[in-house]
Amino acid sequence: MVSRRSKLLRFGLPALGGVLLLVIIALKVNQWDQLAPLSLRPIWCWTLVGLACSLIGFLLGSKRWSLIVCIAWVAAGVGLASETPGILRSLSQSALEIEKSDETLHLLNVNCAGKVEVVATALARKPDVLFLQQSPQKEELENWFRDSPYADDYQLTISRRVGILTRGTVIASISDPNHPVVHTRIEVKETKLDVTVLDLDWLTPQTALWNPEIWSYARKTRISNRRIIRQSIGSNPVGKENVFRFLIGGYYCPAGDDSLRPLKVAGLVDAYTRLGDGTGHTYPADNPLLRLDQIWISDSVRGGKLEEIPVEGSQHLGLELLWPRG
Repeated sequence: MVSRRSKLLRFGLPALGGVLLLVIIALKVNQWDQLAPLSLRPIWCWTLVGLACSLIGFLLGSKRWSLIVCIAWVAAGVGLASETPGILRSLSQSALEIEKSDETLHLLNVNCAGKVEVVATALARKPDVLFLQQSPQKEELENWFRDSPYADDYQLTISRRVGILTRGTVIASISDPNHPVVHTRIEVKETKLDVTVLDLDWLTPQTALWNPEIWSYARKTRISNRRIIRQSIGSNPVGKENVFRFLIGGYYCPAGDDSLRPLKVAGLVDAYTRLGDGTGHTYPADNPLLRLDQIWISDSVRGGKLEEIPVEGSQHLGLELLWPRG
């Protein structure tokens, strides 16, 4: 009986790891809304499970199949992980240094956690444009800003829990009446930017997968966030070289989630994959594991550097983009 059980484990565990690999690949590629809680988990979580199956099978004597499954899991984990482009970039080249100058646009995105102090800390870095999520209440922020040392240098646009402060000129501003989304056209350093700042509902990995409410919430929230993103893109001519389009803010889902699909369909680019390095994770600030804050750009935005920076008082790392516009 012991021998039969050992034999079953020896070959069954690598086989289980192989089947799980095929299931996860299909899940990551298709990202069915009905199975959203499963696809929200980063690929490296599933990779650890697959490697554990391979390791136990290897120790029990199924060395060849365990190694094959192990290599397949590593390949899938590296190939499907959203962190791969930035990590490879940071390993293959030295960090790009961009000096702030009159020709460089300094854009900064922060999650304020409802605190005016976070806004003040971010403005101390003197960005050309500051984007806010989870901003303080409109009246509180406006009262503070009016008496702050930054009132003469910046223009403030705020709606619901998102806002923009810019050294340039706000040409136009439209707020979404139903969601924390604001659309602006601003001119700063003789460059016109079409910017949308948004703050979506949270859609992060959950541990209680046995809870039906989590499955229902994840499905509905993904569909809702996808619709808001699609509406936020609008009909701007993203493909034109002289149009600089930015969709910035709290997407609150793992990078690569299907709720972000409308951005890719519209021809927008995840700024991290083009300009960032390292993992790009922003949350939680003390030990970042997820890239919940993102900047999406039109293809015309080339060159520059995107990095994560600590912002005192915020539970998220800020995103700082230096763009030479060259």
